Amino acid sequence: MKYLLTMFFCFSIFTAQAQTVDEAIKWNDDIVASQIMMLSLEDELVSAITDNGAIDTIAVAYVDYLTFLNEAINYYEGLTKFDRKDIFRKAYLDLLYAFRDVATIEYAEILKIWFKPEDDLTEEDFNRWDELIEIIESKEVKSNNAFLEKQNDFAKQYKFSLND
Repeated sequence: MKYLLTMFFCFSIFTAQAQTVDEAIKWNDDIVASQIMMLSLEDELVSAITDNGAIDTIAVAYVDYLTFLNEAINYYEGLTKFDRKDIFRKAYLDLLYAFRDVATIEYAEILKIWFKPEDDLTEEDFNRWDELIEIIESKEVKSNNAFLEKQNDFAKQYKFSLND
């Protein structure tokens, strides 16, 4: 009898954490919607730098982007695990942290160069700009690929296609 109660208790804990395919798809869609917003805000920042160049426009775009990253991190850190493995929420948090690091390090340095008076710009500034763009590309591609790998694992775990 004791064995049966223990088995029932373990089974009830496991099933309480199990999710349906529909819940997994919704979870995936919610994270992807957040990711799309993040990338859209990053695009606005890049456009503000390359298209307009006005300090106030760039500053607003940068603050909006960084604010979103911080709020998304706080939100997803505060959520309970989707399931016992929690691979997809953790993967998205890793992506958010990577993009925030890029924003606070590489983009901040790009803005520092951008806001320099034109007469003060040196060849080193132009070279560093190019290096920063490459660093951003490398870090973001690497972190996005890791995220996509975990997203595929999550879809396999719940047996749904990412094309749904």
